[in-house]
Amino acid sequence: MFSESNKYKKVAISVDFSTSDNKAINKAIGLGGTDAEYLLVHVLESTNAVVYGEDSFDMEREQDYQFLKQHSEQLSSKGYKCTIALGYGNPKNAIPELVGKIIAIF
Repeated sequence: MFSESNKYKKVAISVDFSTSDNKAINKAIGLGGTDAEYLLVHVLESTNAVVYGEDSFDMEREQDYQFLKQHSEQLSSKGYKCTIALGYGNPKNAIPELVGKIIAIF
C-alpha cells in the first residue's frame, strides 16, 4: 500500500458495469484515498454512439449515465470526490481522449 505522501491526487476509473467494477473502484481508492479526486469513465460502443457521439440520445446512453451516477453517489456518500464522464466509440481510443480532456479541467 502507498504511504499518504505517495497517494495520487487524481484517479480515473474505467467502468463497464460488470462484476469487475467493484474491483477497479477499490483499487483506485487504494491509490488515491479520501483526498483524491476520482473520475468515473464509461464508453458507449453502440452503433448510435459511434455515429452520433455526444449527440446520441437513446435508452443505452440514459441507462449508462444512471449507472455512472449511482457509482458516483455511492463514492460520494463515503466521502470521496467523484466526477463522471461518458465516452463514445472504441474504448481503446475514447478513454485516453476523454481522460485527457477531463483531467485538463478536473
